[in-house]
Amino acid sequence: MERDELKRHMEVVYNRCCAILKDPDQAWDALQDVFESFYEASKKREIRQPLFYLYRSSTNHCFNMLRRQKKLLPLLTEHLEGDLGGHHTAENRLMIDALVQQFGEDTIQLFIYRHVDQMTYDEIADLVGLSDRGVKKKLARLEEKIRQQFPT
Repeated sequence: MERDELKRHMEVVYNRCCAILKDPDQAWDALQDVFESFYEASKKREIRQPLFYLYRSSTNHCFNMLRRQKKLLPLLTEHLEGDLGGHHTAENRLMIDALVQQFGEDTIQLFIYRHVDQMTYDEIADLVGLSDRGVKKKLARLEEKIRQQFPT
């Protein structure tokens, strides 16, 4: 990978980590971990789409960091809090936790890709290795439950 390409990829990964973690220092740590992992993986096999690999790796790494810190999905909470008119209560937090338990972290990640990152169904499908129809179905179920739990 050329120096300019590497620099661009580092910037994308750092911004991605900042968006998820909301902490520049943690994002810097995550960036280093992701690139170390990328370097090790590239020694074992050819990585044909390095940016795709780095984007997915950084997302997964950051979600793992949040899990370990017991701050699993601040992005989901932040997004729903906005939908609730800023009325974030302990009851709403419990409902959000119940959604995570019911639908699983993988489906919640799809929600974040769609509503926070503004990705298309096709982009999400490519990123996570599902069909676009599979992504739509999972998100439709989750979004229906969100509408039931948090009527506007």
